[in-house]
Amino acid sequence: MIRPPIALVILAALAGGALFQIAFQVSALEDDLALLNREITSERDSMHVLRAEWTHLNQPERLADLSVRYLDMEPATTALVGGLDIVPPRLAETILNAAGGGDGSLLPRPRLKPISPPQFAARRRSPNVVQPPSASPSENTFDDLLVQILQPGPGGT
Repeated sequence: MIRPPIALVILAALAGGALFQIAFQVSALEDDLALLNREITSERDSMHVLRAEWTHLNQPERLADLSVRYLDMEPATTALVGGLDIVPPRLAETILNAAGGGDGSLLPRPRLKPISPPQFAARRRSPNVVQPPSASPSENTFDDLLVQILQPGPGGT
């Protein structure tokens, strides 16, 4: 009778044991995968329910009803929204002059004299030194400018 070498038998036993171990690990990983897939499906279902609730809660008709019922608010009417005629005349003139040409247009004025390239290059080469504010009386502070704008002009306007 031919006897198989003992090393071959040991090798076959080790291969069988390794195969059993790998099969057991694969089975455990498949169980984990199935559990994770069930959890993902459950989370997707709950997200779908939450989106449906959010859509219901944010319906404009429902929000309008709730705002009327609980906030004591009313829709804005044209009487509540004013025009430029309610702004003091001097301030309105300043706003129009700053925004446009004083002709009632709120479009910005085009620049009449664009900066030429040599001047621009000269400005770029100058050092970036910040000068401290001078205390000369000719310069106005922001508060002084606001007071001048809001004061009535000559003739009580």
